[in-house]
Amino acid sequence: MGSRTSQDQTASRSAQVGKVSVPYNFSRDGRLAFVGTSTGEVKIVDFDRNTSISIPALSTEGVLTGAFDPAGSFAVTGDMQGVVRVVAVDGGAAHLLLGHEGPVFRVAVSDDGKRIASAGWDDGTIRIWEVPDLSETPPQELPFPRFVAGLKSFTNLRVVEDEKAPNGYRIDVADFPGWLEEPGFD
Repeated sequence: MGSRTSQDQTASRSAQVGKVSVPYNFSRDGRLAFVGTSTGEVKIVDFDRNTSISIPALSTEGVLTGAFDPAGSFAVTGDMQGVVRVVAVDGGAAHLLLGHEGPVFRVAVSDDGKRIASAGWDDGTIRIWEVPDLSETPPQELPFPRFVAGLKSFTNLRVVEDEKAPNGYRIDVADFPGWLEEPGFD
């Protein structure tokens, strides 16, 4: 029995997606693949259906890594700007996880699908995030007044006008009575 060479091996599954520049990851069941194209698009390839869909919410310049949750229902990317994006594989707006101070070179999803780990290159940190509720509108997609109200619920710091300040504003520390309920963007 001879050994097989690379010429003897054939792909067990394939799908046409255009020019692929970066293969990021597979879903655990091998049905889905996560790829970046030469045009900067991020696509999810479904080998069972021989289709690929572009995920505009994840298609940003500089995507370095990607992962699926164990069920293959959402995808996560990390990029050169330090942003982690989470989106349902059937589309929708991405939820942004911000905190890295440079490129995110690796993302992973916990076995229970409830947490995301991201590794920052420049800041040398590993951050653990709760998976956002993908059925809700991401904060950055909310109408501006609602977004600002949501931000205010997270802190007692306020930017207030100040005629004496060089730029016309100052940071004011307001009383913080504590939260009656968990803050959010509801």
